[in-house]
Amino acid sequence: MAYAYLYTTEKEGNPFYKDEKIFNIILKGVQALRDFQYPDGQFEFIKTDGSKWGPIYMPWTFYHWLETYEIMKNYLPDNVRGDWETGLMPAFISFSQRDNNYLHNIPLWNSMSLHRAGIIFNNDNWKKHADVLFQKAVEEQHPDGYWEEHGGPTVTYNYVYIHAMGLYRFHGGSIDVTEALRKSAMFHQAFTYPDGSTVETIDGRVKYRKVEKRYSTTGLTGLLATSAGISYIYSLLNLFSKDRISLPHTTSLLIMLDNILDNSNVDFIDNFAGYANFTNESLELIHGKGSIIRKANRQVVLSSYTVPLCDSRWALDRQSFISIWDKNSGLILGSGNSKYQPGHSSFVICGKDGNVISYTPLSARHLSLGEVELLYYGARCTIKARIDDSGAILITYGAQKAEDFLSWYINIPLKPQFNNSVAEIKEYKQDDKNVVEFSGIYLSFQEDYKITAPSFPFNPYAKDGSSSIEEAAAVLTIYPKKDSISIKIV
Repeated sequence: MAYAYLYTTEKEGNPFYKDEKIFNIILKGVQALRDFQYPDGQFEFIKTDGSKWGPIYMPWTFYHWLETYEIMKNYLPDNVRGDWETGLMPAFISFSQRDNNYLHNIPLWNSMSLHRAGIIFNNDNWKKHADVLFQKAVEEQHPDGYWEEHGGPTVTYNYVYIHAMGLYRFHGGSIDVTEALRKSAMFHQAFTYPDGSTVETIDGRVKYRKVEKRYSTTGLTGLLATSAGISYIYSLLNLFSKDRISLPHTTSLLIMLDNILDNSNVDFIDNFAGYANFTNESLELIHGKGSIIRKANRQVVLSSYTVPLCDSRWALDRQSFISIWDKNSGLILGSGNSKYQPGHSSFVICGKDGNVISYTPLSARHLSLGEVELLYYGARCTIKARIDDSGAILITYGAQKAEDFLSWYINIPLKPQFNNSVAEIKEYKQDDKNVVEFSGIYLSFQEDYKITAPSFPFNPYAKDGSSSIEEAAAVLTIYPKKDSISIKIV
């Protein structure tokens, strides 16, 4: 799609306009898709680890191929154009025959693609069928600006939803999705770290990944709908890699911008400002069941999202409820949830024999900005965090046990550098305090502890569940003797 845009767009500084080499690359690229298709037109679903998950009409592939067709159709030889149509049609026929009552990120992209195909191939029934799911998406969006997956938000996949919503709106969809995009803009303004990384603390599916330079533009088509979203995009511009970019999604964004600017279509942008942007130096905010405190080049995020344990590999256990980001070191505490691993839980409640009886809370709520209450089987627990003017952070973990024989401990996932799988951490005593030092960060506390490093969380995207060293943490486990313990971070 990116090559098609460059081939057909006559603009200053574009050396690829009507370049025969680019034309041949486009033909060979689509021929590779045709060669990869099964007889019924589906593709094999291959994950990033190379594992195969079966045939699918993958909407991202078919949508961007469809747009490439629309851009290039008048340049193609008749036999090539016919072959492309033969490859495309089975997917859209399949999408049009499905019950459009199941809302999820892939079905929404199916519907957005079907709506666009209805425009290109002049099929009003396809557009009407697609409208059904977009109406459902508007109605079922959570008031806090996200679409639930497994009972709660996933910040990363929310971009996938709003990308489809933005393209549907741009293509003239009859369902008004503007209010949904306003809410989503606020959601992402709240849950983005100052370096542009996605906040993982409230995410029930995806873990933290440090972004040295951003390359994904997923979601920006939806953010382009509002002034809040444009402010968000503007803040991201300096964070993008100049060497790597998500070409098809970026091409969609460029096509939208061309249309807005060339046609002076200022009415396309809704004048909704939302929150202060994620790059602002200070912020104190509770949004839904997440709170953000940003001060003195640091940010603390607390979550009170809970859901029951679920056997689906895509639903991580909501077990880790705090993260801390530092301007110089990036994420220093946190990294997200895992699955069936109590050793990654903020609190673990144990019985007489020391066996785990609870590691995910039954319910939770914010007591105030920077303080959450977590109700476990056997204990009422709290996490309270604050940042002082110097940037020092004090975290207090507390537990009120239902029975004296119960015990509890806490797990704090730290994010040091790993050198050949060895965590670059120093441990020593200073007066009566234990000190853990890494990446210029110092944690001090009392009580017995241990560090497990590296500790690898479950990765749903690898068939065997294995994760990389980038996803690993050094888990600091502390065994309090009293009903609370405080950790100071400088």
